[in-house]
Amino acid sequence: MNKQPGILLYFDLLNTLEHLSCDELGEMIRAASRFVQFEEWPSFHFPACEIYWPFVLRDLLRDRDRYQAKVEKSLLQKDPQYARLRRLMDEQEQ
Repeated sequence: MNKQPGILLYFDLLNTLEHLSCDELGEMIRAASRFVQFEEWPSFHFPACEIYWPFVLRDLLRDRDRYQAKVEKSLLQKDPQYARLRRLMDEQEQ
């Protein structure tokens, strides 16, 4: 389970999703939330959600990567033992 605190819906995406019905939008938001929180791939009832999902997914994955980088940076700054372990792991990968 992801510890990311939530999801963001950017205005450019919301402008695109404006074309969905309330039911379709609800399904899309639930799918996005469950994907981020539980890494659960959605199964949509509405064809429009299938069409818009790649655009939502792109933003979700970008935000997940940003959040993980932020957490990693924070850990490296606050925990010397973690920073040392991370350096060792990076050296072994090279």
